[in-house]
Amino acid sequence: MNDFIHHIYNVIVKFDLSDRQTWLVLYAVAIVIGFFCLRGYGSRSSY
Repeated sequence: MNDFIHHIYNVIVKFDLSDRQTWLVLYAVAIVIGFFCLRGYGSRSSY
């Protein structure tokens, strides 16, 4: 798990997080992942 966090940290450092477009891309990815997670959770509750 620690290696996973370290890998994510390296990816974040490669990106320039001061750029507004980078933040928008990360935000959009988070929304898409969250949407699919909530959709999967909703489909499980309909059993």
